[in-house]
Amino acid sequence: MDRVFAEYRPVAFFADPGSGFDESDGERYWDGYIDAWAQQTDAAVKLVQAGILPAEGEVVLEMAGLSEDQRQRVAA
Repeated sequence: MDRVFAEYRPVAFFADPGSGFDESDGERYWDGYIDAWAQQTDAAVKLVQAGILPAEGEVVLEMAGLSEDQRQRVAA
């Protein structure tokens, strides 16, 4: 999923983790990833929706987790 976010600019993300239990320790291995993805983009999306920051501004792109190279490609 990190590769998808690195190469594309998704406008929505939906996840159904199913049972998703790790056989070695019984933990739900998808939960941490899903939470991290949500937290990474949530604040940026809210600031754009409120009109506080421009959608393709440097701050928003950084908050969304884009690398320097990815931010330069968006600006191009």
